[in-house]
Amino acid sequence: MHHRNDFSFANNSDYRHYAMTTMTHEYTHIVQAANLFTKNEEDRPDGDRRRIGWGPICFSEGTAVYYAEFIQRKLRQNGTPVENAPNVDSKGGSLRNKMREFMEWDIVPYLDSCPNFNIWDVNYSTRETCSPYRLGAWGVAYLLDKVNDQDAFWKTLWPNIDEMGWDGAFEEAFGITFEAFNQEFLEFLELPIEEQLEIIPDI
Repeated sequence: MHHRNDFSFANNSDYRHYAMTTMTHEYTHIVQAANLFTKNEEDRPDGDRRRIGWGPICFSEGTAVYYAEFIQRKLRQNGTPVENAPNVDSKGGSLRNKMREFMEWDIVPYLDSCPNFNIWDVNYSTRETCSPYRLGAWGVAYLLDKVNDQDAFWKTLWPNIDEMGWDGAFEEAFGITFEAFNQEFLEFLELPIEEQLEIIPDI
């Protein structure tokens, strides 16, 4: 697999602090794909055509971004050495600091460009305004906090998609419909940043 980022862990690598982030990001995609037991495709509400059960781009990219930041910090907190993880050479900082950056730099300045969004509408075509990566990461954080389980996508949502379909597995995992999530998340985005950060694990 070729990726635009340099995976070298060497000190002279331009991307040494992104190597672990990129690998955990792509690994998350692999785990999601491994839970889809069909190669059949479907036309989706966002106008794209993908494998049945892949779900909104906002969540596929949002989970990859969120878990890429969460996993390496959790490993370090548990005493597992992660050479290129955040805080190496004082880079990266806490998960809350990273999520603050996402909110203040990548979401708030562009919220007027995606008023009353439907989560299906936040996809690759909106990446310069309503980013499926950053907005998706915060949507994922919101749902994980809602069920008090940082592993809910891995353990509950993705394993149930084959049997229950995306919508059914989503409701099973998070106890909320897509429509209700859209409304709740919009209201959450209007809160002060300090209140928003309360849902982010302190790691």
